[in-house]
Amino acid sequence: MTKLLSPGLLCLALLACAGCDLLGMGNGNCPGTMGSRYGCVRLIVVIDAPPEPWPQRTIFDLRAAPVREGTGLNQDIAASPNTGENRLHLARHDPPYRGTGDTATVWIQASIYDDSDPRPIGERLPVFAADSALYLVDFNRSRVDTVRLTLRRP
Repeated sequence: MTKLLSPGLLCLALLACAGCDLLGMGNGNCPGTMGSRYGCVRLIVVIDAPPEPWPQRTIFDLRAAPVREGTGLNQDIAASPNTGENRLHLARHDPPYRGTGDTATVWIQASIYDDSDPRPIGERLPVFAADSALYLVDFNRSRVDTVRLTLRRP
């Protein structure tokens, strides 16, 4: 009887561990990321839009950029940002410099660009509305934080 239970329990334990990794719950990894990571923070960025009228065509941009080098963070860009709630996953791709600890400061930046008129390649689009905030990333916390940005016209 114990011989039958042991392989069954072992199989169940292995499936449970694999499930944690697939869901991004093991080692602080973000869901959908591959390779070695040194911590992850999940953010909900709430974007409040400026009043209308808006340009005919717009491009949304939401990103997080480290304030200093050596934090182990790269610039992270949200997949499909829009007004309302947006998910942003900040993953440490490299170990931090010695002595920097488990925190890093990042700029959370959101912008709406006016893409109504054709522009030559390489020329920047005009900013229709933008906002940014400093955020202290703490890799020791496992909760999801919320950051609110209110986009304003320049």
